[in-house]
Amino acid sequence: MAQFEWVHAAWLALAIVLEIVANVFLKFSDGFRRKIFGLLSPGGGAGCL
Repeated sequence: MAQFEWVHAAWLALAIVLEIVANVFLKFSDGFRRKIFGLLSPGGGAGCL
């Protein structure tokens, strides 16, 4: 049962990290003036799904 809880905690931690990465990329995109960061930001967020 403990392993079952760790798996859920690991998925939650991964989702949090990917959400932070997506937000950082979106901030670096500077209103999509830097297109590569703008395109990477939804990719990081999509990992949370």
